Amino acid sequence: MENAEFTKLKNIILISSHAERPELTEMEKELAVHDVRVWYGLPYPVEDYLLEESLFLADSESVCRGLLEKGCCVIAWLHEKNREESLEFVPYGLENPEEAEYEYYYRVYCRYHNIPWIIGETSRCRIREMRLEDLEDLYEIYKEPSITAFMEDLYQDKEEERRYIQAYIKNVYGFFGFGTWIIEKKSDKKVIGRAGFNYREGYAEPELGFVIGVPYQRQGYAYECCSRILEIGKEYYRFDTVQVLLKAGNEASLRLCEKLGFEGNEQVWEQGELYRRMLRKD
Repeated sequence: MENAEFTKLKNIILISSHAERPELTEMEKELAVHDVRVWYGLPYPVEDYLLEESLFLADSESVCRGLLEKGCCVIAWLHEKNREESLEFVPYGLENPEEAEYEYYYRVYCRYHNIPWIIGETSRCRIREMRLEDLEDLYEIYKEPSITAFMEDLYQDKEEERRYIQAYIKNVYGFFGFGTWIIEKKSDKKVIGRAGFNYREGYAEPELGFVIGVPYQRQGYAYECCSRILEIGKEYYRFDTVQVLLKAGNEASLRLCEKLGFEGNEQVWEQGELYRRMLRKD
């Protein structure tokens, strides 16, 4: 799930005011595969590019605050000897840095730099997180009346939608690590739709949602991408049951969901609308 277009992470730097130096050999080996070096203590001289390309793990309040003020990417390093430190202001915390894998560090780095995660790929498409630059493409997709016949429209005010996407990236991606993702063609990076998982209030199961722009329908993109997303849900997020809610009359989505393995005919009402609820169990 790495975004090779934006990768700049080159250093993991541990700075401790309390702990003894941990054994980092295995951590160094795992990160070296990705061309990332591990340092204990600040390497000197510290240049601006080093700060930009680095992720810091620090175990004291003063060091963490100082690094964050410089715009650095910081993880609070938590252990028995710094329990009295107030580190709640640091967005991320980790107890055993030597046991964490590269993907965790890289994803934290991406969050700090507002780099969208690449979630997965199919033969024709890339599935990635939304970014603000997708706004115009989404309005192009949603302007077709058939798209909003069975799903909620975007905000009429583009600035309101922009603020919504910005909050979604921060609060949904940042909290859950998943959500509704962008689908783009690998050949030309054209945004053709979006799909992903969300939780609906009142239901325990994650819900699959999807939309493909009209010019790209009936070409297998929805099945191709939703199949991959369901695989990711099972393998990465450990979803063993996923639901879909389909508005009455949405026959195209019904056929797709049946092809994807969803079953059931439970009738539920949501905000005055009748839906068919179906489940897919692995």
